[in-house]
Amino acid sequence: REMLNMIKENPAAYIPYGYGSVAVFNIHDKAKKYLGKNYNEVDFNRALLSEGMGPTLTRAEEIADGYISANR
Repeated sequence: REMLNMIKENPAAYIPYGYGSVAVFNIHDKAKKYLGKNYNEVDFNRALLSEGMGPTLTRAEEIADGYISANR
């Protein structure tokens, strides 16, 4: 409900937030697909946040690719 109210009050704010959320979900889905039973949500999140909060999406994808390669 709070998110819906925020979108109603400021609809333009959802676009970057929504895009970022979808992009991060896609990064997680990619890791789950390639790692299967080796996927660990906590470890993967730790890797994504290893350089601080909110790396750029390009850098997050690079980190994810490195994590996937290291954990196959």
